[in-house]
Amino acid sequence: RIRPSGHRYIKTANAGKWCVLSIKNTTTKWSQITTRLLLTTSGLAHLNAADHPSIVVYGFFTLLYLSPFIGQNVLAKKSWLLTVNALTLGYLLFGLGQLFIIKVGPLSLASSFLLVLLTNKLLGPNTARDQLQLVLLSLLQMVIATALSSDLSVGVLLLAYALILPWTLVTL
Repeated sequence: RIRPSGHRYIKTANAGKWCVLSIKNTTTKWSQITTRLLLTTSGLAHLNAADHPSIVVYGFFTLLYLSPFIGQNVLAKKSWLLTVNALTLGYLLFGLGQLFIIKVGPLSLASSFLLVLLTNKLLGPNTARDQLQLVLLSLLQMVIATALSSDLSVGVLLLAYALILPWTLVTL
C-alpha cells in the first residue's frame, strides 16, 4: 500500500492496525521567507565578525537566494547528495587541518563550517523539519558570531535576529 507523504503511521497494539499520527510535513511561503531572513541575518553577522570573508560566505549567500530557483529537491538525486556531502566532509577536514597546523581560531572555523552546513541543508528537501534545523543552525551561527565580535553592527543584527526568530517559529 502507498501511504500519503504528509503523515507518519504508528502501529497500535490492537490487531496490528495502522493509525495516522498527523505531523505537519510541509512549509508555507511565509515560513520559508522568515527562515531566509534569519539565515541572512546570521550570515551578515558572520560576515561582520569574520577577520576575512572567504568564498564560503559568498557561496552561502548565493545559494541562499538561488536555492528556490534551483529546484525543490536538488539533493534527492543520489549523485548530488554524495557530492555535496563529500564537499562538506572535505571542508571539515580542511578546517581541522587549519585548526591544528595553521592554528586558526576554533570559533571562526566553527562559524565557517556552520555556513557550509547551512548551505548543505538549503539544497536539501524543504520540509518543516528541515526548516527547524536551519533555524537551529542559524541560531548557533548567531551565537558564535556574537562571541567573535564586539562590534555594534553585530549587536544590531542580534536585535534584528531576536525580533525575527519568534515570528519564524510561529510560522513553522
